[in-house]
Order: sequence, then C-alpha cells, then structure tokens
Amino acid sequence: MGYPKIEIFDKLLIERTIQNLDHYSGNFEFTHLINSLLALIVLPHEYCKRGHLRLINDSFLKKKVFEIEEIRNFFLGRVELTNENDINYSQKCLILKSNTFNIKNENELLLDELLGRLRNGIAHYNIRPARYNLTGSQHENSYWKGIIIRNYPENEDGLKWNDKFTIEVYLQYEDLKKFSKYVAKKYLDNCE
Repeated sequence: MGYPKIEIFDKLLIERTIQNLDHYSGNFEFTHLINSLLALIVLPHEYCKRGHLRLINDSFLKKKVFEIEEIRNFFLGRVELTNENDINYSQKCLILKSNTFNIKNENELLLDELLGRLRNGIAHYNIRPARYNLTGSQHENSYWKGIIIRNYPENEDGLKWNDKFTIEVYLQYEDLKKFSKYVAKKYLDNCE
C-alpha cells in the first residue's frame, strides 16, 4: 500500500492559497492570512530544505534580507505598540539576539535563516497579535495592528512567551501579506 501520487501538491496549494488570499474580503482577513502562512511560508521553506519531488533553484533563499528590495522595508525601523496593560511602547520591527546564527547584525541575515525561524515560530505557535489601542472594536483588522513572531532556541520551552528568544519579527497586516506572497511566488518561480 502506498500514498496517492500528487506531484504538484505543493504548487497547487500555494497557488490556491494566493488566490484565496487575493479574493477573500470580510471581517476576518487577518485571521485568514495567519491561517494561510502554512502554505505561503512553512511549505516553501520545508520543500526547499527537503528537496521534495522536484529540483528547486533556491538561490533566492541565499540573499540577505536587507538586500531584497521587495521586502527589506518590512523589517526596518520601529513600531509603536500597546501591551496587555494598555501601556504604549516602541520596538524595532526585527530584533535579532547578538548570538543568533553566529552573525554580527541584522544586515547579514539571509532570507533562508529568517524563513526557518519564522517557520519555527509559526509551527510552535509563538505568534502574538499586536493591537491598536482601541476599545470595543468588532472588526479585527481595525483592532489587530500586526503580529509578532518569535523563535526560541531548541532547548527552551517555546510555549512560554519570555525574553529567551533568538529572533522576533513584527509585521503589520499588509506587510505580512506582501512578504508571504513574495516568498510563495519566488518558490513557484524557482521550482520545476
């Protein structure tokens, strides 16, 4: 007994997820986008790492994040957030601990390294919504400003939201959508 042969499952799932994302509109766009990260970020990362089914030109993964014009601005600068105690604070959009990946600073971070850590954060549910300071909003996109994804070292309990993370990324809705679609489309363009 074997498995059904679906040679282009990865490509079809990514293409359909992009179509769903492009055509869905409603009160839960952000939820839909977060649910779509499995096909848009996790699947391309896993298939590139494991060489599933086809040859993949993964040279796009070896580029430094801040040298990729289409996505670098998503990770630059600072963001104003509100914590669970309604206290406003400011932080960088990309926080990389100094000992992470044995690199000196964010400018050396490769797309492959970033995707691997985002994949871990998504898979281990190290995602937190960042919110506007709004009371009583019924529309999630007017309430959720973005998401924060963290990656923890292998020996840490990833279910604990603590300061022992190796990388933290803040992405607002539109940037997360564009970044995810960029990764997915690059994967589709580079696999046979």
